[in-house]
Order: sequence, then structure tokens, then C-alpha cells
Amino acid sequence: MELHQALRRVSAFAASGAKAPDLYKTVMLLGNDVPDLPGRVFATDGWHGCIIPVDRPLPTGLLGGRWAKLLAKHELAQVRRAGDTFHVETAEGNFYQLGVLDSMAYPLPPDDVLALQPYPYWPHVWPIVHAAASPKSKQPTFRYIHFRPTCVEATDAIRVAVADVPGLEPERLIPARLFAGWRDGEVRMGFTDKLIFVARGDELRFCPQVVENHFPDCKRHLPSEHAWPALVVETKALRNALIKAQVVSALQTVALHFDGADLKLKSWDLQDGTDPREFEARFRGTPAGVPEGLRATKVVNGRYLLDAVKAARTPHLRLCYQESVDSPLRIEHGATAESLWPWRT
Repeated sequence: MELHQALRRVSAFAASGAKAPDLYKTVMLLGNDVPDLPGRVFATDGWHGCIIPVDRPLPTGLLGGRWAKLLAKHELAQVRRAGDTFHVETAEGNFYQLGVLDSMAYPLPPDDVLALQPYPYWPHVWPIVHAAASPKSKQPTFRYIHFRPTCVEATDAIRVAVADVPGLEPERLIPARLFAGWRDGEVRMGFTDKLIFVARGDELRFCPQVVENHFPDCKRHLPSEHAWPALVVETKALRNALIKAQVVSALQTVALHFDGADLKLKSWDLQDGTDPREFEARFRGTPAGVPEGLRATKVVNGRYLLDAVKAARTPHLRLCYQESVDSPLRIEHGATAESLWPWRT
């Protein structure tokens, strides 16, 4: 991988925030003992880590995270080290002299990486990764993807997503952050007694094994598909409408009005001191199991619904609903089912 691309990817695994240790707000350049062989770049927040081989030799040393992000914006021609200074030349002919930080306490990447095995069901699993809690969430229990033997699941306590494909035996909890930004391509996994490894291409990510976690059985909280009326709609049309609706919505909410084969999507902005704005889109779908005369309205988080719809690879998806305002909206596509609970003030 090109050096600037690798810097951009590994920088995402450096610690961030005012309370993060300065030591981990950095990126390590790792040279090779044999001259002229390609180097590697590595970053960690103290728990998750990412290491990527690059297309050129590198000196060894610790680079400030701020400067790593700056260099990631430029195609780099050369990086050399002279004493306590990095000398960096960009392809445009610009030069930087950056200080080498003290790396005495910085951890090295693991050297006990075993052969990783491809996980063939990744194309069915990545559509649920967005449903896990974000790294900034105050509920760390839900920041994982739960690989059970018979399915894979994720939740952030507001939405529940399940992929009905074989998971892992024995079951594993893998931080969702290890899969961030991955979509297409082959994903490989491996486990030691202490560490979890996942890889795509040359990029290797890892973290310690989770010893104990009270992760819920998401499938038990996912409403059954058989007892629900549903409407099958075109995925692309719904996705485009949701993108426009999000621009208008002040509260990031959208209302879905179901009426037989018809679906009306609305969002609004009622901020004080401005003219009220509304967005509305209408769809004609294919109803399934809809009792005559049934009408229902669901008000949900528009961004969360858009996440689910963007993840769908199928040309159509099913929106399953019940008349009760407190019941969730269920979204189905392929092997994936996701439930999104109604928005509440």
C-alpha cells in the first residue's frame, strides 16, 4: 500500500480526545533490519491496533498523530531520519522536518500472528456492523459484533441487527471498530489465547480477547417476520429519499406512513425564527400480509434508517410494521434483518 494511504488508515486507530494519553496519539514507523526492504506503519489506542506494510523502505521512529494525518493528505516521495528528525519529501516537491518522539514506552505490534482463515460469510455480515454502538458510546457492552455459531448480531440498544449465516464456533465477541471502513473484499480472522486478529488485504487489525461480556441475545429481541404486515419497496428510491429527508429534518427523524400498498415518507424542520420546511416522498410498493384498511405510522431516527438502507445490496427490501406506535420497524434484505425502535422525545 502507498505510504500516505497507510498513514490515513492507521491514524484512525490512534487514540483521540482530550483525555487520551499523548503516547497513543501517534503513529509508529517501522523500518526493516534489511536495507531497502519495505517498512510498516502501526498505530494503537492502547487496546485496538492496526499495522500495514507499505511500498517503500522506512526509518524507525514515532511520529506525532497530527503530522501523520497531515502527511496522509500528500503522496510521499521519501522519508528519512537524521538523528531526532524525520525529513519528508512529498511528490509535489514540498519538504517537512518533523521531530521524532520518544518511543521508549510505545508497545510493539504482536509477533505471534498465526495463519488467518477466510471468513466466507463476510458479504452477509458487513451490513449489520453499523448497528453496533460507536466507540464514543457510553455503553461499551454493545460495541461488539457477536459471532454466534448460527448467526451474527449487533445492537446499540436502539436498533438490533441479525445476519442469519453461520458465525463462529466457539462464539466470539469482536469489537466493531476492527471492521470499520471494510465492505468489499475477503476478510480473514484468527485467534490466539489472548488476541483477536482480523485482516483484509495487507491490513492487519487486532485487539485483546474479550474475557467477559453480558451481550444480549439479539435474536430474541428481533420481532418475528411472520406476524407482521410488510411492504416491499425499491431500495435505491428509498435511499435517495432518505438522504434528502435528512437535510430537512431538524430532529433527524422521519415519519413513515403506511397505507396498504402506499408509503409516504416525511421529514420537517420547525426551528424557531425560520420558515418551516417539509420534505415528502411517496412510494408504491408490494404489500404482504396487510389486513384491509390497515394504516400505520412509524417515526424513527432517519440516520439510523438510512444506515440500514445503505447496507442493503438487494434491489428491494421489506419494511415490516405493526399498527402499534410503540412497535419497532423491521427492515429485511437478503440474510439480514434489523429492527429500529420508534423515536421518542
